[in-house]
Amino acid sequence: MTSFLQMGSARGGLASPAGARSAVGLWVGGTMASALALFLAGTGPASAQATPSPPATACDRLKQMADGDLHVLEAREVAAGPAAAFYGEDQGRKMPAHCLIRASFGDRRGVDGRTYAIRFELRMPAAWNGRFLFEGGGNMDGVDWPAYGSLFSRLSPTALERGFAVVRTNGGHISPGNESTDGSWAIDQQARIDYGYVALDKVAIAAKRIVAAHYGKPAAKSYFIGCSNGGRQAMLVTQRFPDYFDGVVAGNAAFNLTRIAPRLSWTTAQLSRISRPGVGAFTKVDLKLVADGAVKRCDALDGLADGLIQDIAACKFDPAVLQCKGPKTATCLSRAQVDTLKRIVTGPVDAQGKPYYKPLPYDSTPAFWAGAAAADTRAPSLFMDTMRYFALTPPNPGLDALDIRFPDVFASLVSTAGVIDAEGSFLNSFASRSKLIIYHGTSDYSLSAFEITSWYDRLAHDTGGKTQDWARLFLVPGMMHCEGGRATDDFDPLTAIQAWVEQGIAPDRIVATGKTLPGVSRPLCPWPKVARYRGGDPARAESFDCD
Repeated sequence: MTSFLQMGSARGGLASPAGARSAVGLWVGGTMASALALFLAGTGPASAQATPSPPATACDRLKQMADGDLHVLEAREVAAGPAAAFYGEDQGRKMPAHCLIRASFGDRRGVDGRTYAIRFELRMPAAWNGRFLFEGGGNMDGVDWPAYGSLFSRLSPTALERGFAVVRTNGGHISPGNESTDGSWAIDQQARIDYGYVALDKVAIAAKRIVAAHYGKPAAKSYFIGCSNGGRQAMLVTQRFPDYFDGVVAGNAAFNLTRIAPRLSWTTAQLSRISRPGVGAFTKVDLKLVADGAVKRCDALDGLADGLIQDIAACKFDPAVLQCKGPKTATCLSRAQVDTLKRIVTGPVDAQGKPYYKPLPYDSTPAFWAGAAAADTRAPSLFMDTMRYFALTPPNPGLDALDIRFPDVFASLVSTAGVIDAEGSFLNSFASRSKLIIYHGTSDYSLSAFEITSWYDRLAHDTGGKTQDWARLFLVPGMMHCEGGRATDDFDPLTAIQAWVEQGIAPDRIVATGKTLPGVSRPLCPWPKVARYRGGDPARAESFDCD
């Protein structure tokens, strides 16, 4: 695939409508003008090919860059050394020498009186591999995420260590205390739009231009990778900006937030009704009973009883088999617990009795968050903030989960859905030139794996052609939200998408390992294929076929 300058598009940000809208040029002073003359001349691809690449620009000279409301707040060289701690992620990893840019698209006063700004961090390694990576955020953003390209510490080495120039954004708002679970900013209309997609647009184009200015040439290939909200962002760029990236990776994507929000609020309400002070609705022992019951019923469907449910679509488990025949004990569930669990798995329904969100799969990892979810932990706070401030139109900051009326509430979600959700399945422009890898943990009890399989199945009809030629979905048995659980959750999707984009090697399987399963490897298979044991060493991925 050609470079973004040669494309004359937002892959490089010159000729596309989005490029014209979001970054009309980087105005500079002094010697910076010669380094950027190519971009400011507006002569398009032919001129770009005829003009020799200028020499690399020193990092501190980038402080002079400006573009309308774009302001470079910091530009400095960072020596090789350990990464700074940030929520515990990446601490101690040795990062290479690089140029650090922190920039902002102005400040504005919101309707709530708060200050808002689209901020981003860009790190450009001294030993550049010629590639650009946009790393997605998480939760409700509002955080100045470090741009290491680590996928929340899941990638080792990080993209920065591999030589990528890496950018991340705060999503257009600044949360108090750098806390990504805060949703109060969403009372502001523009903040919703910025979080939805505008920050991605503006930052992608500006960062690519800064990369080209710094190195004297554009990135040869551009990638996007993210999980959770970062996964939503990854799916969204394929739908709204189909020519921005050559390869995209979306993990455990919260791609339909306006349906996830009532689904999680519903869960919180169900748990609250049977919660016991200091205990919650389910203990960890209770939840392990459920997971063990599902494993007993469905584990061997793939040909090997190994504690992992590979074929969740074929798993038919009824938690009623765990109901106590007498008083509640540690070896069974009360009737109230069984009924609550079934309501949680099914989720809220519309006026016709149809589930508003796909049911959750029963899987092998106990959903430990559910045991405490009624006890005012971070999880329910995030769930309710998403609903109160963000999903509802208009916002309702005082809303309690027990006060939500189903299905009446669904009508209040339509407005936000049009701004934020990434459910589009007509992607023929993206499919014609780029590649997409999606992965999702089957034990994610916030986001149902059946939602993403349903979306993926629609692609063949809506986009046409053979979906596997450009997009592949991988389910990760036992993995919770982006990581964790009894699972082979350690794998490298960045290498897989690179090989597909740059060498034409489609990922027929991705080999994964996991800390909770030492010495074990498994293939992650492209949906709808399932890893099935064919004989040999049961600890080795080679002993499994994808069929």
